[in-house]
Amino acid sequence: MTDIKSDELFRDDGVNSRSVRLSIEQDGAIRFDAQDMGPLVEEHWGDDDYEFWVTVPGGAIEKLASALLCEKNPGRRSATARLAFAHARARCFGQRNAVAKLAFTLLREKYKGRSGAVDEFRLFCERERIEHRFGSWV
Repeated sequence: MTDIKSDELFRDDGVNSRSVRLSIEQDGAIRFDAQDMGPLVEEHWGDDDYEFWVTVPGGAIEKLASALLCEKNPGRRSATARLAFAHARARCFGQRNAVAKLAFTLLREKYKGRSGAVDEFRLFCERERIEHRFGSWV
């Protein structure tokens, strides 16, 4: 599936490297993924490439955006107003995935430059009871 928006939030190109990426998928889901490579990964997993990710499905993006807005703006009214504005703007201008794009922007602000972003995001989803899936591949 092709991303409609994607950004690399962290990269370390050392001997043991890590890359962290945030994406909005075509179906409106948001995905955080990380790739670790190098000798430590091979020593631990038996392969020099380990990938892991957290995906929030499109149906849970409103709850994600609302939780992010409430965290950023402790006054729930302003968070709710901003989410309502995103919906209205999407309807008026025909913007596809407007709420996912809002969530993407808030996530990028929150996790940019953080090597542990995928794990931190998974904990955030668990704490806020946001539907998500964790996966990995070696």
